[in-house]
Amino acid sequence: MKKVILAALLTIIMAACTDKKKETKQDGKGAEKQRIDFPAPKSKIKTVGILLYDNYALLDATGPYNIFSELMGAKVFFVGRHKGMIYTSGMSVQCDSSINEVKQLDILVIPGGLTDPIH
Repeated sequence: MKKVILAALLTIIMAACTDKKKETKQDGKGAEKQRIDFPAPKSKIKTVGILLYDNYALLDATGPYNIFSELMGAKVFFVGRHKGMIYTSGMSVQCDSSINEVKQLDILVIPGGLTDPIH
């Protein structure tokens, strides 16, 4: 009787694992990605600017960069409060355009900061 119960449990577990594999897809590099469903935006998001300033929170800028560029297919770029090097957490990023030069964005992301960005 124990063998029958064990076999039934293994069959259920195998069936559950098989169903999950159907929900994943290949990313072209052999790695599987989990399928994520997002509601379609009401208007097409084409450009996303991420405003950088000294001591911005790195994850607050790079997380949205990844999501918008990979999942939404938008053109994502960093803009600075000023042109030049922007420093945070021992890292620096070269911004080739300032926020004053940007004419049109569908979304502007302003990441959190480690200190007051005004000063």
